[in-house]
Amino acid sequence: MEAGPALPWIDIYKILEPSGRIAIGGRLASIGIAGLTLGGGINYFTNKWGFAMDNILAYEVVTGKGKVVTANATHHRDLFWALKGGSNNFGIVTKFTYQTYEVPTVSTLSAYYLDPALSTYSTAIDHLALFEEVETTAAGGIFTIFYNATSDSSIFITLGVQAGSTTPPSYFSNFSAIPAAYTLQSVTNVTTLAQVSYILNQPEQQSR
Repeated sequence: MEAGPALPWIDIYKILEPSGRIAIGGRLASIGIAGLTLGGGINYFTNKWGFAMDNILAYEVVTGKGKVVTANATHHRDLFWALKGGSNNFGIVTKFTYQTYEVPTVSTLSAYYLDPALSTYSTAIDHLALFEEVETTAAGGIFTIFYNATSDSSIFITLGVQAGSTTPPSYFSNFSAIPAAYTLQSVTNVTTLAQVSYILNQPEQQSR
């Protein structure tokens, strides 16, 4: 798939959605494709398909001498390598060509856990990391701990996204197993990556 540098990721996801495919990119709708891709590009599926930069097939670049070139695995290979995480230091990228993958739906877990869940929540994150050594699943998440100094209490938040329609998402089974008494809210859903990208979208992009 070819895309211009001014697009936000939601435009890419929405264009690909009818074909049941995705590109590897930002977790928030408003993240720009150029900055994320040239900077590396962490995403929900990094564990299986790498960063956004790992899924670039070609860059169209305006060099410092004003020449327009296409950098890929066979032409201008040094520039192709340098742009993978090199930001805008090696030219102005005017077009990105992305690898895409067949992911018509994703399964999600959105959960909030209370203070007593600290031990089981920490163990669930530990098991998640160990699971990656056994099986590489197209899945990932955002894990956040909010601490309230006034009340001396915490809330543990999980947003998990897994390719496919298994619900609850199997990759996050250790989180689903946290006792209900420790769970403030737990919601699973099967949707599309385009819809998921709206969940944490905010102007400050603190969940980027």
